Amino acid sequence: MDTMFNYGYLTLFAVMLHNLIGLVFGYFSAKIIFSQKDKIRATTFEVGVENSGLAVTIAFKYISPEAAIPGAIFSVWHNISGAILA
Repeated sequence: MDTMFNYGYLTLFAVMLHNLIGLVFGYFSAKIIFSQKDKIRATTFEVGVENSGLAVTIAFKYISPEAAIPGAIFSVWHNISGAILA
């Protein structure tokens, strides 16, 4: 547990970067495929906001409670970034 707290800012940065990459990838891949603005936006959100609840459950059950922390942080962060983007 001490290790996770020592790397808290790095974990937060990795979670934010993961979300940003997903949103950017979702946007540009949808822009190539679709021309309608609503489909582009829906794909952006779908790719950028992954299933963090599943990540937490799998990490907690098969790895350790500490391994679930990045997924839990992502659960909060993607709601913030999604609301800002919306």
